[in-house]
Amino acid sequence: MLAAVAAVAGCLLPWEYLDVDAGGLQGSTPYGSLHGPGIAACAGASLALLTVADRWARPRWSDPRLAVATFAATLLIAGAAVFVTPLGQPLGSGAGGEYTVRLGVGLPLSGGAGVALLLVSAVTMVEWRRGGSRSPASSA
Repeated sequence: MLAAVAAVAGCLLPWEYLDVDAGGLQGSTPYGSLHGPGIAACAGASLALLTVADRWARPRWSDPRLAVATFAATLLIAGAAVFVTPLGQPLGSGAGGEYTVRLGVGLPLSGGAGVALLLVSAVTMVEWRRGGSRSPASSA
């Protein structure tokens, strides 16, 4: 649950900062996740939070819920990873050092939460398969 909340919180924080130094004028603009591949990452974060809510509403074991949680975590990780590549908004500087794109706190928070969610999904699946048809909660 904490990873899903952290992923959504990370989507609300700045993912990048654009620092501009042109002709003696300096400025910094924060950019959030809701552009480019960040939209996919935040959709994954929201979907992960919905799977947590579904788990609270219906505590019984559910293969479809685990599949959706795994998909949500994968979407979150992929969106965060592509965000900082040339396909998204690459980190670095350009135009003779006139601007710099640097990482904000939201991107590593959301990406790390996605990795945690994916690991939890994998461990849950292994535990469920090891225990047969029992739910992971009843085997503990």
